[in-house]
Amino acid sequence: MRIQLPVVLALSLGAVAQDRSLNPALHVAFVGDLQSARGADFAKFLREQFTRVDTVERTACTPDQLRTADVVVLDWPQGEGVMKWFEDKQKARHNPLGELARWDRPTVLLGSAGLNLASLWNLPGTQG
Repeated sequence: MRIQLPVVLALSLGAVAQDRSLNPALHVAFVGDLQSARGADFAKFLREQFTRVDTVERTACTPDQLRTADVVVLDWPQGEGVMKWFEDKQKARHNPLGELARWDRPTVLLGSAGLNLASLWNLPGTQG
């Protein structure tokens, strides 16, 4: 076992990143906290994988900014959504994707984006 582990580590370190030409030609929009290390890392990763990636700050995002994207990736931590709303029930709630009835983009939800959207869209499963 001691000999196998260094061999596996050496092989994994030599692995080449995926060639983005193997990925579909999608226009990806990343919505998140662009000033955070997490947001910057996601944006960098997506740009390494897809030829067209737009980044949009979650707190100022509107659905119109996302209409041309083939896929939207939304990163939204619970502390910036549901938890803040519990602390201040009078605080205005901003939904970067807008109304559920009008949302039509394939969407990847990161962090607690599903919980936050379910709460805003009045979907079952907002608390458990």
